[in-house]
Amino acid sequence: MGIIEEKMEALERMKKALVRWTASCRGIGPKSECPILESPNARNED
Repeated sequence: MGIIEEKMEALERMKKALVRWTASCRGIGPKSECPILESPNARNED
């Protein structure tokens, strides 16, 4: 059961992050202010 609970907690954290991202990236304004688009780019620059 512990592994399942850990996975459920991880999924809940992902859900919360996606909710925050979608709330801050409504398709209006510069793409540079959209964390959904900026996050993958930041990882690729490492």
